[in-house]
Amino acid sequence: MKGQNCGYSGGKSVMLFIYTQSHPSVPKRGRQSPGTAYCLYTSSLATTWRGLRLDEFQKRRSCLMESIYKLSSKDERIFNNNHLVVIPSSSKLYMSEKIPYVFRQNTDFLYLSGCLEPGSALVLSGAGDGHHTSTLFVRQKDVHSEMWDGPRTGTEGALELFGVEQSLPMQELGLFLKSFSKSHSKFMLWYDFMHPAEPEVHKTMQGFLANTINKVWESPKHLLHRLRLYKSPSEVALMHASCKVASEAIAVTMQDSHPGVTEHQLFARVDYECRMRGAETLAYPPVVAGGTRANIIHYISNNQVVQAGEMVLMDAGNTSY
Repeated sequence: MKGQNCGYSGGKSVMLFIYTQSHPSVPKRGRQSPGTAYCLYTSSLATTWRGLRLDEFQKRRSCLMESIYKLSSKDERIFNNNHLVVIPSSSKLYMSEKIPYVFRQNTDFLYLSGCLEPGSALVLSGAGDGHHTSTLFVRQKDVHSEMWDGPRTGTEGALELFGVEQSLPMQELGLFLKSFSKSHSKFMLWYDFMHPAEPEVHKTMQGFLANTINKVWESPKHLLHRLRLYKSPSEVALMHASCKVASEAIAVTMQDSHPGVTEHQLFARVDYECRMRGAETLAYPPVVAGGTRANIIHYISNNQVVQAGEMVLMDAGNTSY
């Protein structure tokens, strides 16, 4: 591998790497091993769901709908046979006009779909007979956008990769909701109006609620979070792997610490060690507090020098999926 600095302009340095030996080719969209949601993309949207099978995500969606049916049979306020559940993804946020923050998916959306793409939504529609349909709305393929931001799954790819019954372009979400409303005179809408995760989806949901006779809605968060309390064997295995990564990374960081080291250097070291052991990223901004700064509960400035004789408090974890 050879590297060459390709110039400096406006505070930006670009390094071009040329690989001089052959490497396994990386698929342009994704691939899937039998029964396992294993997605390898050439963009930042990629993730590897280690040990989590497609049927586990399908089971999560079924369990959510079963919880809704069970609740609706007992609660007179929401008694209904027809249900429409809308779970949006997160949206991409920008620190300046064209510079995005690191994307973090809406946890509830990720839990039910396994999809890391922004600008998406999962809709679960069903009746009291126990059957439901999972529809994943995703961005359409776009050559120009993909040239800048990387490949998109698209509707055809979503069917294969995420195990849903149908996938539609995001632009058709409003039409889908309107069609469901016409087909079901009475239904219960499950959507979190109080904490919107995706602005465009929220705008569509507000318009839908304003133009429908049915005004009954409820947030599905409490049901979802109750489901997430109970971990499957695959989830427990992931948690064990994540803890192992974090403990090893912190141990190495301790060994590398010395008087005069900065908190930011320790931050960078634990982040590096986690990623080198397979973590996707740190799970949250870590606390790296030297001396009396450890008394600040949410100290995340991490920009001071650690003096001789000072102890360092480190609170760090990682996301290993």
